[in-house]
Amino acid sequence: MTKSTLKMLAARIRNLRINAWLSQADLAEKLGIARQSVGQIESGTRDVNSVELAHIAKLFDVSADSLLNH
Repeated sequence: MTKSTLKMLAARIRNLRINAWLSQADLAEKLGIARQSVGQIESGTRDVNSVELAHIAKLFDVSADSLLNH
């Protein structure tokens, strides 16, 4: 994933989380990852694997393609 795609994905995930009134800890619990990992994903310093991407898309009722802007 390119750096610009990663930053765009990070912003989309953060916006979805905030609009759903979830904390980073809440999202981390739903994804089965550490809260620090959510922070890293939202800052664009950690890549999202395909399983996490699918889980995030399902959780927020969006397509993985829309998260990646495809």
